[in-house]
Amino acid sequence: MTTASISPTESRVCPKCQYDSGNPDAEACPECGTSMVPHCIICGYDLKGLARDGVCPECGTPVEQSYLPDLLQNRSPEYLGQLRSGLSFVLNGILAYVCVVVLGIFSAFVSVTGAELFLAFAGTACSIAILVGWWRLTTPDPGMPPDANAGLGARQIIRIAVCVQLAASVFGLIPQFSTGQTLAPGMTAIVVLSLALGLASLIAWVAQFFAAMLYVRWLARRVPDQKLHDKAKRFMWLGPLLQTVGLLLFGLGPLIALVMYWNMLDVMRKHIKRILAET
Repeated sequence: MTTASISPTESRVCPKCQYDSGNPDAEACPECGTSMVPHCIICGYDLKGLARDGVCPECGTPVEQSYLPDLLQNRSPEYLGQLRSGLSFVLNGILAYVCVVVLGIFSAFVSVTGAELFLAFAGTACSIAILVGWWRLTTPDPGMPPDANAGLGARQIIRIAVCVQLAASVFGLIPQFSTGQTLAPGMTAIVVLSLALGLASLIAWVAQFFAAMLYVRWLARRVPDQKLHDKAKRFMWLGPLLQTVGLLLFGLGPLIALVMYWNMLDVMRKHIKRILAET
């Protein structure tokens, strides 16, 4: 793929499959049917009917910039900043969660007053940070026409899963406030709701995992990084295998899966940091 500017008199290039139509007036890709009239990469304004040598009437960005190939280096710094921020939340949240787990193991051998409640809150805070990260990481690309956004379905699934898991995380803290064997009036229904949300959260987590791998593959294509794309594709089946059958490997399977997952996202973060630095 080339990132060079395309002359308004040459042709239009599909923002989804990069097919060169050879027709400067083409409004739909003859290969995949995607709209070839982009939205402004900065503000998302529909550029249909505007000359490619003009500027966006909303923000003044040259229209030609929005016709460049769909690579991350051709997107707005604001959008890339959201992606980088989201990845940082996810990666740092995972590291913090690992620390909480280690502290939990340590507290099992050393009795510390209030340790259980602290660990519950700390674990929830880490989970929320990771969920916030995925929400930011799935920020819509303002320059992408709706039907050209190949990652749209995966992005929507991730965001729905994030909402479900966030609700489960918050309600999951409620039982921590109950004392003794008897729950306060009205607490029983809340605890039952938190358990139901916990089950829904597990289902949402599974859905988010597969959607996340599709989304990482979509982002990797826009770097482009074929190696990262292939890793995400392979991890879609290897990850669940390590989480289940991998338990037989002295329980190391889930840990190996977590390291691989973290490494993939870290590679993407490094790509985005590099692109921002070169902008």
